[in-house]
Amino acid sequence: MQSIQLKAHIDSDGILKVKMPPETKDTDLEIMVIFQALSHQQEQPRYKAWGKPVIEPIT
Repeated sequence: MQSIQLKAHIDSDGILKVKMPPETKDTDLEIMVIFQALSHQQEQPRYKAWGKPVIEPIT
């Protein structure tokens, strides 16, 4: 069993889109989704798929 933790935004269509690692192509998976709404009062770190942080250039 593997685990991926990420932060995501659900669009107005209500669909969650998750890009999976390439090695999961053409594979049957059992998926578990656990979610918690984020507070908009505090800045949350952003992550790309597979838990890598988004690094923004310093301007």
